[in-house]
Amino acid sequence: MNKITIKVIDNSHDFKTLIDEWRQLSIESNANPLFLSWEWQYSWWNTWSETLSLELFLLTAYHDEKLIGVAPLYIDNINIIKGLPIRRLQFIGNAWRKANTVRTEYLEFISCNEYSKEVCEAFLKFISLSDCWDEFLICDLVESSPTYAAIHNKNIIGNWHVFKRDSEAGVNIRTVGDFAHYVTTLGKNMRLKLFNRRKTIEEMGEVNVHTLNRSEVNQFFVHLNTLHQTRWGSDCFSGQSLDFHKSFIAHIEDDNCLELSLIVFEGNVVSALYNIKMGNKVFNLQAGFIEEFNKKISLGTLHLGYSIEQAFNDVKVNSFDLLAGEGKNSFYKERYKGEDVNFLTMQIVRKKRLKYLYKIFFILPKEYRNYLSKCLLSR
Repeated sequence: MNKITIKVIDNSHDFKTLIDEWRQLSIESNANPLFLSWEWQYSWWNTWSETLSLELFLLTAYHDEKLIGVAPLYIDNINIIKGLPIRRLQFIGNAWRKANTVRTEYLEFISCNEYSKEVCEAFLKFISLSDCWDEFLICDLVESSPTYAAIHNKNIIGNWHVFKRDSEAGVNIRTVGDFAHYVTTLGKNMRLKLFNRRKTIEEMGEVNVHTLNRSEVNQFFVHLNTLHQTRWGSDCFSGQSLDFHKSFIAHIEDDNCLELSLIVFEGNVVSALYNIKMGNKVFNLQAGFIEEFNKKISLGTLHLGYSIEQAFNDVKVNSFDLLAGEGKNSFYKERYKGEDVNFLTMQIVRKKRLKYLYKIFFILPKEYRNYLSKCLLSR
């Protein structure tokens, strides 16, 4: 192929004008359709970049004037130890150990399928020649990603040191086939909670599964926060995180992408599910429900059962993603018999003093590493 041209976007105006090209690239790419969408990425940047004093370093790759890749990156100036300031390169969507923003998963370079390998290598080569960063932090990267393969290619990264800093499991349910057959694959107790208890709640009183539309977004988040307050003692979304989700939803053009679902029992909202359908996947972003509703009924699981069945019945959907994260008491997601997804956080270091610091860090006993992570390496 002809030469790939890499351009740097360093301002929000040019970021915003990428919308149409980015959306077309998403169609031609295997990158995550939600978290790497223009809508999610731009909303995150617009919400937190100024507050966190971040510098945009968004890379675009062109071939014959056609956008074939995007590396949505930014630079953050931090001090891990007094006298050792560093510039951290990071993907838009997370501010690792700096701020509690919304979590963005499946991060990687976005590239059209035809030139995926070439685009990833071109981005890394460009990044390697840039002197604007000291370490490169990639959160929630999956091993199947072409980006993961590229950062482990010594011919590209040279003497960079790649550290694995964290990992977390997620679950993705394939929704191709028959929902009734899927239910039979579940364990007895899970089958009861997900499907069979529908009869129980219907016998108790009037129950409806109701989906809100775009004009009812504010109302939905009030319900979600109320339920979250009851169970956890805090809002699910507030402040900037609430602003982000409202902004993200406002930027979505297709109303069919929104799945703001409520279970209403005897006129009262008892469960809320915040799902987004992008590409051929449904993503379960958040849930809230009355935990002590009935000792025989797990409202959260029951509500997910309705949504998973809806995904099975939608010919345009092939999976229902429960994403990363554990439950209140256990990793409940494994009971849904989906495909395991392992999310990795990788730290790439090239500054000499920083390399030695991290090498020393990783040979320390675990209790000392934990202390340093909290007191020194987390700022």
